[in-house]
Amino acid sequence: MLTSINSVANENASKHNSIEEIIVSGLLPEPMHRLASSASLITAEDIARTGANSLPELLSQLANVTLKSYTGNAKSSSIDIRGSGATSVSNVLVLVDGVKMNASDLSGVDFSLIN
Repeated sequence: MLTSINSVANENASKHNSIEEIIVSGLLPEPMHRLASSASLITAEDIARTGANSLPELLSQLANVTLKSYTGNAKSSSIDIRGSGATSVSNVLVLVDGVKMNASDLSGVDFSLIN
């Protein structure tokens, strides 16, 4: 008798405690002025206007962006944004046409892969 009471109680509890599934997507367009963080959009026209020959050269022209090259090769530079220092490599997300360019080991972006 006790077993049947418990099974009825569990069945009723599961009916009342079910939670509706909600799917959240972060891919909806959001105007840049409404973002909680700072973001820069560089268009093809912006690139043509700067005359930059490489992505590191282009990024170095942005305000508060410093590229540090430890090897003398600009293609393997690390990005320092707004003075975030040594941890900036893992704190900066670089997207090209919505595709993440950062290395999976948090070592930064290989600029030679971006044309």
